[in-house]
Amino acid sequence: RKRLFYSILAIVILSIVAFIFIDPIFAIVQRPFQETVDITVPLNEINVLADKVELMLGDTKCQGEGESADSAESTEENAQEDANESAEDNPVEAVDKCFTEQEIKSLASMVQLSLKMLSGLIFTHPVEGFITFLKLALYTGLLVGMPLLLVQLWRFIIPALYPNEKGFFGHFLVFGSLLFYVGVVFCYLLVLPIGIGFLVGFGGDMLTPLFSIGNYISFSMLLMLVFGLSFEVPLAMFILVKMGVVQRETFFKYWKHIVVGAVVVGAVFTPPDPGTQ
Repeated sequence: RKRLFYSILAIVILSIVAFIFIDPIFAIVQRPFQETVDITVPLNEINVLADKVELMLGDTKCQGEGESADSAESTEENAQEDANESAEDNPVEAVDKCFTEQEIKSLASMVQLSLKMLSGLIFTHPVEGFITFLKLALYTGLLVGMPLLLVQLWRFIIPALYPNEKGFFGHFLVFGSLLFYVGVVFCYLLVLPIGIGFLVGFGGDMLTPLFSIGNYISFSMLLMLVFGLSFEVPLAMFILVKMGVVQRETFFKYWKHIVVGAVVVGAVFTPPDPGTQ
């Protein structure tokens, strides 16, 4: 119970720290998505681009915008007379070639919304964004705090070990942490882009990918966590053999069963395509 309490306390503290720095963490996690779907406008630049569009459309603002009511009414009447005369000569030119201030703001808002939908992650529930950030902070706490969890796990089982078996603590901590983070990095740099690319490309030209932030964070962080844990398998096998729990010949004898089991686990926790599986 003491080890469990220390483990939970460490995860909670690390999760709180991660929540404080949630913006840069979120930017790192969503990078595979942006690179895979070929996002040309980062989310942090969309507002700037929308402001540029509004500024550009400002040059096409209708004359009389912002003037007094009488002046605006007179200008509108003159513009209407000119438009009627122009319509008689050329019906195509009868359409107004200027925008009101409200139309300019509406167009800029539409551009901003469209870019956000196509260039990033969306949320479909009022509290989804907040809950997802909490979930991301918790996953980050688990990933960063894995060495602390390994220490508590070893201290939990060490009283039941023989003196010669207790010497594996250093190897267990160092190589366990190293293998875990190698698996996380391997998933982040290779597996996630391949998996997302396959899933996005599967829809072809008929479907437009709009990822929910909650689904994407759960998908990506769980995948990295599973890959980190799966990379611990060689270390677990080594320690079991050294402790005499399992004989080396047993692994060689049942290697076919192990391969089939690995494929099944990979099919459950990864996208069902050969590259990620």
